[in-house]
Amino acid sequence: MIRSHGLRNHSYADDSQVYGSCRPENAATLRVAMLNCIADVNSWMASNQLKLNPQKTEFMWCSTSGMSHHIDHVPPFVIDGSVVSPVTTVKLLGVHMDSELTMTPHVSRTVSTCFYQLRRLKGAGNHC
Repeated sequence: MIRSHGLRNHSYADDSQVYGSCRPENAATLRVAMLNCIADVNSWMASNQLKLNPQKTEFMWCSTSGMSHHIDHVPPFVIDGSVVSPVTTVKLLGVHMDSELTMTPHVSRTVSTCFYQLRRLKGAGNHC
């Protein structure tokens, strides 16, 4: 069903990702394809006694900072009556990705977690 809209998908347990690509000036066309696809998926889910949760739905436009002006004017998604605005980072299988695909949020979180664990180890060593 998703591929019939010219899109691709990945599914992991109860988490599904739908994605597509286009030139920045065609972002509005991609948005329409996504909305049509999500509506079809939502209908299929309802017919199988499942529910799409718009509150847990995220979307992110990926582009370079120089090309982002092409997608700034694209309106947010409205899914089942809920407005879903674009985010700048998402978590995919434990990896934090940003809209420019720099991996900066993931590296920052990993470094922060490592320093936290080192501080804990240092603190535990003082109590021995």
